[in-house]
Amino acid sequence: MSVLKKNYPVKFFLFASPRYWKDPEEYEPVIKELLTAVEFKRCHLKIDRDSIIFIDSEEKLSIQIEKDDTGLAVFIPLSGGVQQWMLKLSEKYDYIALANAYLERRFFSIDISTKLMELNAHPACTDLYANLKMNGKEIYWVFSLQDLILILSAWQAVSRLRNSRILQIGETEPWVINSCRDSDRFKDKIGTEIIEIKSDELYTNIEKASEEVSGEISKELISGSSELHGIRDEEVSEASKVITGMQRLLEKYDADGISLACFSMIRDMGVTGCIAMSYFND
Repeated sequence: MSVLKKNYPVKFFLFASPRYWKDPEEYEPVIKELLTAVEFKRCHLKIDRDSIIFIDSEEKLSIQIEKDDTGLAVFIPLSGGVQQWMLKLSEKYDYIALANAYLERRFFSIDISTKLMELNAHPACTDLYANLKMNGKEIYWVFSLQDLILILSAWQAVSRLRNSRILQIGETEPWVINSCRDSDRFKDKIGTEIIEIKSDELYTNIEKASEEVSGEISKELISGSSELHGIRDEEVSEASKVITGMQRLLEKYDADGISLACFSMIRDMGVTGCIAMSYFND
């Protein structure tokens, strides 16, 4: 299940015109504050110096244009006079998050945000946004770090789903009307690969589940709870066999997740998949 935990990096492009930024050493406070923005940890996005790229010349712009990058990019104008650079680089990416970093204390300290306002970062933002929006480009007007966190979190989720492989065990109950039974639609719309397997294959793996492994899982679940209410140790043990059976299938198909026809399993085996699903979600 490594794909659903994988970090898909996003590049941060900081655009600074040499007309306004005379000395590259002036970038250091900006880099430091961006790297120490603890809020980014909430979306599990690792930011290092390699993630932050300054575009302050045509040469640096050309280097980035030649790279094989797509997806999402964060643009942070640090001055005016950079619209043409941003426009050219935006052609490489499917989505642009445009950070209005000149807004006081929304991204940087008051000293840096004030400086960006004085260096005409605001009109650079509005100029680019209007141009890309009118031309149908996917661009997000980002007012704060919190806005950016939401966008980056969504991007992580979408990227993981696009590259994941999900096992569909059994079929949706016929009486459920609000569901999609065509796995190809998931592939077309999201990119997720769906592997359909019969419920019997899971049942067989549950029956073959190692008592030793399942026992260890059962002990872990029981010891981690404050009390058992309405459920017996034996029932936790049976649920642990479901976990072991699912683990075997995940390994066999090199899959990242499971969709389960749980009502059928209750009818066929007298055990639910609820604890197993909760276990894997944890």
